[in-house]
Amino acid sequence: MVKKWETFALSIAVIGVCGGLVALAQDRRPTPHELAEQITREAEQAVKPLFEKNIPKEERRDGLFLLLSFALPEATLREYFGQARAANARVVFRGVADDTLPKMVKRVKRVMGVNEQAPEQTDPRWTPAVIIDPIIFRDVNALEVPVLVIRQGEHSIAVTGIASLTDGLNHVARHDLRFGVIRDWYDRQRTSWHRGDSRPDPPPSLPILSRSVTLSAGSRMVKIIEPDLLELIQSRIKSVDWTEVGKKAKHKIETRFRQGPKIALPVATKNRVRYTDPTVEVPSDVTEPQSGLVLATAGTRINPLAHVQLDETYVILDATDPKQVEVMDRTISGTAQHKVIVMVTAGDVFPLVKRWQRPVYWANAAIMERFGVEAVPSIVTQEGPRFRIEEVTTK
Repeated sequence: MVKKWETFALSIAVIGVCGGLVALAQDRRPTPHELAEQITREAEQAVKPLFEKNIPKEERRDGLFLLLSFALPEATLREYFGQARAANARVVFRGVADDTLPKMVKRVKRVMGVNEQAPEQTDPRWTPAVIIDPIIFRDVNALEVPVLVIRQGEHSIAVTGIASLTDGLNHVARHDLRFGVIRDWYDRQRTSWHRGDSRPDPPPSLPILSRSVTLSAGSRMVKIIEPDLLELIQSRIKSVDWTEVGKKAKHKIETRFRQGPKIALPVATKNRVRYTDPTVEVPSDVTEPQSGLVLATAGTRINPLAHVQLDETYVILDATDPKQVEVMDRTISGTAQHKVIVMVTAGDVFPLVKRWQRPVYWANAAIMERFGVEAVPSIVTQEGPRFRIEEVTTK
């Protein structure tokens, strides 16, 4: 039990930079490349569970899609929106209209007839799911609209130049009789929606597609006016001066490390010794998860220092103040590395790492509060069941 408390007590001094990252103890600064690699590794670990799960059906782009563009009149778009809503199809645009997403969202809402003052009064029959997905346009080589796409896995049926969704589904059903159930289901849905029935029947499962095919309904089509979102992103990436971006990132990282944790504490004005009691009161019963055994009842007072003896000395200082660094020289220099733990409330840790040849950590506001540190520099040790805080003046 004592060993566990010693491990816990020591760990509170090294729960490092920005809530978890310990400052490097090596006698050098990490390069931007090393920092980037670290960030990449942590990001990969964070998103790995997402990719290990089964991908949702929507993410596979399965289902019915209506490819449109604001090149079509808004009255025509509204008709297509209503048809898509009845068919549980998604309306797809290739890119952002009007140069900015907020402007496009405003136009989409206008087509839907959204009441900005009272959104709950908007007629749901004209509010399909609307997405931006240039990949679907690329997959069926769509440069003009409207186009109906029925997609399943890697295969799809695309119908260009449709006069309506019914027109498109009729062509699909003539091409493959199995899709007649989809067409008939949509006809029932459209009738129900026109009658104001807001309880649609679930759509039937799509027949299995073994290949991709493009059909033509023959109606007039218009060229898409929205730029391909992927092409737009790629062009903007190419226009970026990545050397300059790298310089700015490096400067930002170095500046942040030089600033330290930025915990504002006053400078000690006189030598004094204070004591703090780390006793905590359990606010509610603590139980063992599996058995339900009560480990501590509400109101129980616990002092961890009654169970462990800390042999380490904790030195807390502001690294931006040369006087504090000089004063702490006497405490730190010549002392065994494992006996002194140095934490800074502000400033760059790396000059101190080089100066004292030992790890230097960022202080944590929670630890400072737990220790009861009120001014810097301070030296914290254990004295019986209390923390002893010695404030040292730099005068």
